[in-house]
Amino acid sequence: MSPGESVIGRGELVSVVVPVYRVQEYLERCVDSLVAQTHASLEIILVDDGSPDRCGELCDAYAARDIRVRVIHQPNAGLSAARNAGMRIARGEYLAFVDSDDWVHEEYVATLLRLVHDHDADISMCLFSWTLSDEVPPVDPEGEVRVLSPRDVLALLDGPLDMAVAVAWGKLYRRSLFEGIEYPVGRTHEDDYTTHRLLSRARRTALTSAPLYHYRLRPGSIMATHGIVNLRDQGDALVRRAAFLTDAGLDRVASGQLRKAFNILRRLRRAVPPDDPWSREVAEQARSVARTLRRSGRPWPLRLYAAAYLRFPDSMDRLHDVYRTVKGRFRPSPVGHHMVGTTSFTGASSTVVPPGRKRRPGDRRTPPYGRTG
Repeated sequence: MSPGESVIGRGELVSVVVPVYRVQEYLERCVDSLVAQTHASLEIILVDDGSPDRCGELCDAYAARDIRVRVIHQPNAGLSAARNAGMRIARGEYLAFVDSDDWVHEEYVATLLRLVHDHDADISMCLFSWTLSDEVPPVDPEGEVRVLSPRDVLALLDGPLDMAVAVAWGKLYRRSLFEGIEYPVGRTHEDDYTTHRLLSRARRTALTSAPLYHYRLRPGSIMATHGIVNLRDQGDALVRRAAFLTDAGLDRVASGQLRKAFNILRRLRRAVPPDDPWSREVAEQARSVARTLRRSGRPWPLRLYAAAYLRFPDSMDRLHDVYRTVKGRFRPSPVGHHMVGTTSFTGASSTVVPPGRKRRPGDRRTPPYGRTG
């Protein structure tokens, strides 16, 4: 009897979807970390997205050894299509995503599932570490917990935890949240189009400070690539997210997304050749966002910069290049391992819960986002 066969069905079934493409060097570390989870009632869905290396063969080998592993082989269609394919066959009440070049702590699923139940949440999430190697320091799975309303968790998109909140991984979702929502096929930065919609549907999101997800930095990954297509999709996603947040009454957070989109669109305008028919469209997108920022509640230097950009875009771009060069000289270079947001939850209005205890009505509240008292 395989290890998975002896435990599957004991406890609550959690489906973990892993899109797989050109990661044969890293795949075993990823899947081994899932097979070793202390919450053993798992459905591990490996989606071989037409990978040209040995990934498909490795996926089949895991399925042969562990009944919990299911494999989909499909022609290459991109990360969004792979996630969607995995979701369609998922049987668990809860759903998680892990990228195939990353790995997770052995208590990852158990901790996120406990957070959902202890705090009556629809989504739970952890922080993450990022690393250039296979080695990370020991992690204590017991962290400080905060319980967030939809408005409070969306407010974190304009703060130091923005990446941890925006990405699809590092979270456990009640699967019903995805009704009518799929990842956009043919787009990069698919998380930026999607995660905020799921967070807005959740009654509560429980967030632990424990970095249980290990994110690998590597040159060929989508997050590490800044080509024209990636910049286009990221800028478009942020503009759409800003409109969503404005409709939700979160104007300050929305203007923060527009600031990010503005910086991306400026870079994109310079990257697209002037004779490209797309050049005029990108330039107008950048100007449109600049006009909105000029009227926004962002700090006055940004509003002044946006106003100046509308008149002198090339000059302001050169000025910004000088600023980035000077700032970069004083920024420390990344080392082999860096922990993200593991000690504090700055910028969150939430209920604070001590490690290892359920939320109670008397638990203290932190100040609302952006306020000090």
